Amino acid sequence: MFAANLGVTEDEATGAAAIRITDYLSRDLTITQGKGSLIHTTWSPEGWVRVAGRVVSDGVAQLD
Repeated sequence: MFAANLGVTEDEATGAAAIRITDYLSRDLTITQGKGSLIHTTWSPEGWVRVAGRVVSDGVAQLD
């Protein structure tokens, strides 16, 4: 997910999108992507979002 219209340039692990959706939903999330990559977010009513996780390689893909 790219969120340029929200002022967030996306990073490869989609951490920026995870932070935005966590804030929007006002709740903690666990997001699984690819072959097992995980992003854990923690929402705080004070306006903070924490993000952590692990990455599993999906290998290399070439787009033509």
